[in-house]
Amino acid sequence: MGETGVALVDISDPTQPRLKTIWTAAHFAYDVSIDGERLYVAAGPEGVYLVDLSGAAPRTMGLARSLGFAAAIVSGDGHTFILDRRTNALRRIVSTQ
Repeated sequence: MGETGVALVDISDPTQPRLKTIWTAAHFAYDVSIDGERLYVAAGPEGVYLVDLSGAAPRTMGLARSLGFAAAIVSGDGHTFILDRRTNALRRIVSTQ
């Protein structure tokens, strides 16, 4: 949702999606990716936020500023890929516990 955060929606019943919560720690959310119970938020010049989704409410676990200008993000097969717009590089991090 950009500057208003990230909306987490329960779609267990696709005919009646239900808003669970909104996470608002980033100044602007460019993109998101979920791997298990972890939410990765590409927050542009701030870097990448790691958010724990295992509890009743999302909990910010950390912010990786060293990943550059995180413009896009995708997770799969135990890795998360981040597009760094500052250096035009594709970065890969391990996203499994």
